[in-house]
Amino acid sequence: MLARAIIDTTGHVENNSIKILQTPNPGFNASVIDALRRSVFRPARVHGRAVRIMIDIPFDFKISH
Repeated sequence: MLARAIIDTTGHVENNSIKILQTPNPGFNASVIDALRRSVFRPARVHGRAVRIMIDIPFDFKISH
């Protein structure tokens, strides 16, 4: 599964920017969107200054025993 989002200068995902690019099953989409909204990233930096950045984030779902 592959999602795309914009990370702001504080490291949080901009809610309206989340897009699902590839999915094996649409039933996973809500979980990925929820996980991205709760995630905090280290902001990208250019010349030491935090900047917004668009990233593609892969997700793997596995069944464990």
